[in-house]
Amino acid sequence: MNKFPFFLLFTLCFFPVQSKAEPFRYYAGLGATHDTFGMKDDFEGIIDDHLASLKINTGVRISDFFSMEVFYQHSNEQDKKTDGFVSGTPVELMTDVSFKSFGLDFKGYTHETSLFGKNGFRFFGTAGVGVYRFKLKEKVWTGTTKILDLKEKENKLGLRFGAGVEYSFDEHWGAEAAVRYIDINTSDAVENLTEWSVGIKYTF
Repeated sequence: MNKFPFFLLFTLCFFPVQSKAEPFRYYAGLGATHDTFGMKDDFEGIIDDHLASLKINTGVRISDFFSMEVFYQHSNEQDKKTDGFVSGTPVELMTDVSFKSFGLDFKGYTHETSLFGKNGFRFFGTAGVGVYRFKLKEKVWTGTTKILDLKEKENKLGLRFGAGVEYSFDEHWGAEAAVRYIDINTSDAVENLTEWSVGIKYTF
């Protein structure tokens, strides 16, 4: 069962509607990411460690300096072929890896500043947690004979830390760029991810 809609519903219901001092502002965003895997030694070199993904997020700006948001991310499938030997017999190994994730991030912002002669920039730090579902397919051939066909899945918790910059075009539209480090050391194959992302968002 897909847990993301329930997670999103819970979070939106949990967010307060407004503050007496200042109304909270909801926003939604769409982004693209590039993820680089840090692999365990047994999987180094046999799995493609670069994946691209799309991410959607929605959240609430609680003040000028703080926001929290939920996200859902879905990567592409990336395959890789490697040659090797099993008991002296030459074999060809093909792996196919992908992941999905959802989670919660908190952001803290600086005061608005100017860059490149333009106002509207804010730097931010971010920390959060995500659930990562990895899918790995492994196939091994000797000649034209398939001798192994495995499909594996694992769900792991990742701790997310990062920093970035946000630019506001106007009252509603904005863009951001960020880099994150995700620690997933409990995974059988993946130790961590380094994630570079860019995106746009609309504030209601």
